[in-house]
Amino acid sequence: EVVVNEFGPVRERALELHAFEPSTPTRRLLEDALSGIPETKVLDVALSSSNGEAAFFSNGVASGTNSLSAASGSDMETVQARTLDTYAQENGINRIGMMKVDTEGFGLEVLKGAIGFLSRGQIELVQFEYNWRWLLNRASLREVFALIEDKPYRFGKLVGERIEFHE
Repeated sequence: EVVVNEFGPVRERALELHAFEPSTPTRRLLEDALSGIPETKVLDVALSSSNGEAAFFSNGVASGTNSLSAASGSDMETVQARTLDTYAQENGINRIGMMKVDTEGFGLEVLKGAIGFLSRGQIELVQFEYNWRWLLNRASLREVFALIEDKPYRFGKLVGERIEFHE
């Protein structure tokens, strides 16, 4: 892939996609959807703030609300949880172009598990959703501001086709 950046020279990058989907039936759908894309890994792992096993809940295949919270449904399976820092170290990853987090209220936990990468500025862009499900986990956007306060990042809100930056 050739990337043209208005702030710097053209450079070539290898593109790899690492998708983390702990729900077995949803992961199968994702694997099928991504099967034709080379350099793609679909992993049976939940990213979190610690390594170990976790209970993962759902109310159906690809329901869109599957998560580590029992509020997500009555179907439960035990899954492996990893921090992004650990996964990256184990797989020789030293830079991430974009990290998209859609974890139904557990975004702060994923960010905490990436604190090494965030501290070193090794993730170019992080996108996460923020909604009422964060409150179920007693997490807030204020905690994200505190987490990145001394890190080399700016905080922005996606508004339509633009990003609104905040101090």
